Amino acid sequence: MTKPLLTSADTGQILNVSVAVVARMCRRPELPCIMLSPQKRRIAPEDLDAFIASRRRR
Repeated sequence: MTKPLLTSADTGQILNVSVAVVARMCRRPELPCIMLSPQKRRIAPEDLDAFIASRRRR
């Protein structure tokens, strides 16, 4: 079974950033998202995991 999609608010809370920053990351597109409407985005948990992993520095 697939995991539920995350809202911009959920994603912002996980990343400790605002909803506006999440929207900007989706527009650029740094973070893949699903557009339900111009104001509603959903982020797949696996895409968020991949985004976080790609930003990790060692």
